[in-house]
Amino acid sequence: MQCNFCHVQGQFDSDENPHKDRARKMMAMVDRFNDNPSNDIIVTCATCHHGRVPPERTPTIAVNMTQAEADAAAAARAPRAARGPVAAAASGRGPGGGQGAPGGQGGRGGGRGPAPEPKPTETADAVIARIAQALGGSGGASPRRRRALLEGSQTTRDLQTQPIKVQEKVSGEYRIDVAATPGPITRASGPAGAWVTGQGPNPRDLEGVQAAQVARATDFGLALNAKSIYSSFDVRRYETIDGKRAVVIDAKRGPVVTESLYFDLESGLLLRRLVQTKTAYGNLAEVVDYSDYKEAGGIKVPFTIRYATWNQVTTEKFVDAKVNAQIDDAIFAKK
Repeated sequence: MQCNFCHVQGQFDSDENPHKDRARKMMAMVDRFNDNPSNDIIVTCATCHHGRVPPERTPTIAVNMTQAEADAAAAARAPRAARGPVAAAASGRGPGGGQGAPGGQGGRGGGRGPAPEPKPTETADAVIARIAQALGGSGGASPRRRRALLEGSQTTRDLQTQPIKVQEKVSGEYRIDVAATPGPITRASGPAGAWVTGQGPNPRDLEGVQAAQVARATDFGLALNAKSIYSSFDVRRYETIDGKRAVVIDAKRGPVVTESLYFDLESGLLLRRLVQTKTAYGNLAEVVDYSDYKEAGGIKVPFTIRYATWNQVTTEKFVDAKVNAQIDDAIFAKK
């Protein structure tokens, strides 16, 4: 939901909206449950709501298991004395704890599941260095390539398409102008903070998660500034994103935010960012997908970016990108 689902627009301290009192009661209910030491699980808003305002009262209809789930169920059904081989086959490991045959055909030769992925051998430093190379070599950090202006359109969750203009700097400043109806919307982040226009008569400062979302939108300087943006890196695993093999790095961004960065093993380009923000009522997740990389001004730029959060889906498609654009620093300041 948006802020005005619970708050009176422009009067955030008002209790006039009954949704605000209901939200307080829901938060108190979650706190009571989680504070009870006899409960061995933690509940969040999503435990019951699943993205709906009123929780779904009717249980969902069962669907077929995946092969991995079916293998785990078979292992759980087996008599205790026979669980070793079955469980081993389900995990792709042969008797005695050794690796099964290629393709997970270990244990009793039945091939009950895929072999576990090997641990990545790449270091975080090597992957990050390759990003800059993939984007455009050492020239990607050139002072002449520290600004970008992109124009195109965005399609929102309700299938509305609007023209957009994005201006950003490698040092982290970001601004997007949306030619929305009935009036234009601007979101920006600069040295003085993040702000938005078009949601009231005057520009409004953004705080907390909303401010962080705008500040995170700048991707132009990620490769160059990764070591300063993130405090730690952990190379985790291999995965497949839209048919492309990727190596996944978990990166800390402040005390409550973790990002999982998915880099194409073949090209080195960034394919996905999974952002998780820790809150008292569960993690808020955001997914950013990058595709359709094209060369612009000597570096590679994603011409399609898809943002998905707990309540929004926005797909940006650009038709023009100017990397060495003239951008006035004043546009990032709230007016």
